[in-house]
Amino acid sequence: MNTIDNPEIVPDTDEEIAELVYRTWMQCHNEFYNWAPGACKEIMESISQEPPPRLPNATDELLSEAKRAISEQPPSPKPHRDPDEIEENSLLVWNFANGDADPSPKLHSMEVYLHKSAKPCPKYTSCLPTLSNLWIAEKHREVLWFPPFANDPTFDLNGFLKEVHYPGGKAWEAEDRDPDADMIMLETIRRLHFSAGLSFAEIDKTRVLPHLVDPAHGSEILDLRIRRNMFDMPSSILSELPQLPLVRDVICKDTLSERIGEMLFYQCNNLNCVRAMCGTHQLIDVVRRVTRPTKTKEEINTTSDPPCSPHCYQHLAEGANEELLKLTDSLPEVAKEDLKTIIEITPDLSSCDLAILADMTCQQVHLLRWDMAVHPSEDSPSHAHSAETALKEPLVFKSKSEGLYDPCRHKGRPCGDGRDENGVPYCVCHSESTHCQRQCGCDLDCERRRKKGCSCKTDCSDASSCVCVREKRECDPELCISCHAKSPNYRYRHCRNVSLLLGRRKPTYVAEGKYGWGLFATQDIKEGDIIGEYVGEVIGEEETGRRALLAKHTRLNYLFGLGDLYSIDSAHIGNETRFINHAKKGNCTADIKHVGGDRRIIFSATKTIKARKELFFDYGENYFV
Repeated sequence: MNTIDNPEIVPDTDEEIAELVYRTWMQCHNEFYNWAPGACKEIMESISQEPPPRLPNATDELLSEAKRAISEQPPSPKPHRDPDEIEENSLLVWNFANGDADPSPKLHSMEVYLHKSAKPCPKYTSCLPTLSNLWIAEKHREVLWFPPFANDPTFDLNGFLKEVHYPGGKAWEAEDRDPDADMIMLETIRRLHFSAGLSFAEIDKTRVLPHLVDPAHGSEILDLRIRRNMFDMPSSILSELPQLPLVRDVICKDTLSERIGEMLFYQCNNLNCVRAMCGTHQLIDVVRRVTRPTKTKEEINTTSDPPCSPHCYQHLAEGANEELLKLTDSLPEVAKEDLKTIIEITPDLSSCDLAILADMTCQQVHLLRWDMAVHPSEDSPSHAHSAETALKEPLVFKSKSEGLYDPCRHKGRPCGDGRDENGVPYCVCHSESTHCQRQCGCDLDCERRRKKGCSCKTDCSDASSCVCVREKRECDPELCISCHAKSPNYRYRHCRNVSLLLGRRKPTYVAEGKYGWGLFATQDIKEGDIIGEYVGEVIGEEETGRRALLAKHTRLNYLFGLGDLYSIDSAHIGNETRFINHAKKGNCTADIKHVGGDRRIIFSATKTIKARKELFFDYGENYFV
């Protein structure tokens, strides 16, 4: 007897479950191929019918009148022209309009001649505009999705494939998934899950279906139903079953910590960005910081506010805590974990406020909170350490050439020496003898963090007086106080070392330059001013090698090195700085600068540049290799 037909029979053993999955699969398979030929025939017949005749409209009448007027128009005499100045080919333009006063079309004609001085437009390759760099992981570049320059017979595709390596192979040679099998599988899962009561893990355990089902195993088969229409077979007796859930509905987060982690995953963790679904800082692992308590128990318990409710902790009697511990025994573990997460974020809140956030009584929070965080006592030393007294070696600010966005992100360990089982240092900042940055995952009072910024009283433009300029980083608005880097009032801000943070760049325009298209200054630019930022796709070493070969074929190379392991390519995504041409002695220069922990390529003027002058910089010897 079929278990699907008789839901009261529940399979017990693995063999019975596997047999049920196989029978259901074959049932859906046979129903589909009994239904599909007729359904496809109906669809093909519906689209092969002759379209109904189109009714005439006012546009058709106007076109007919225009054609008649053109055929009756006498040829116009050719104007006198100098044959030495006019090309032989000419363009004849007919312009007609039907006005309200005169229903008949009025026809005007003229001949347009191209002068010999007219030049063709320079060669140009378009790109998508962007304001910031976009990081695309190497795993998405392991497959060659389409043949490059497929319409160009001069491109040697076989030679290119011999020099490069794509771990995922060529997409057009990969075996395609059978869409019929996917639809049959979705209907099989729907019947097994809702009628037989099998979980996705139990279905996967049988290994009967061609693909995995459970999202916990990385399967995305459940999301196919929002990309494909489920088939509607008239012979199916289970068409009233509910729809399958999506992957995001199956992988639900039970605790507050998991839900916060999911939110942080989709929200950029870089403090200078904080954009949803950021495409720039995907290398940064999300680390939720644990805030260290600063108040003592006495400071938290001492309050002049009245009790928040009859269950306020202020009503707890001395010595009665043991009896009241029974209040917390009935709480589920998930509720306790949520309270612990809230305390990790805001440990100094009063028990009354924590009770509102945790949806508990004030007494329950007061009895549980002291085991979830260690508060300092009145005679304990401060948790804040001095970098000068705690560290044995001096800290410097230097570029990490081997990484792009590489903050330390060890969780549960202080910044210091030590390596994991793979020999990787726990703290990259410690191994590089450099300061921890704002987006590092360590405690905010970490001894390696920068405690102060520059102390400039000028405009932060001289490397000899500004430590930020000397170390090739922009001023930090939270640390550089004296130069007014954070001041929102432009009348008082005199710091010139925050241009990228503020999104300020010099206005430029693209026009025909010395070599094809070029970039020109719209207004006068002073020496040392930042002109703009070179942006594009951030790619790794392997992809850089592949694109360098493609650039040799096009003779257009937009690759720009960003350290030892990464490059920026603005061939497909970029901004106007990609049009700056080469000159051995240019009027601007390119440099890598740290902006809030990001390594970015900036162009700055090496001399005063007048308006409408073209911008040049030295590409370097490696560009022409």
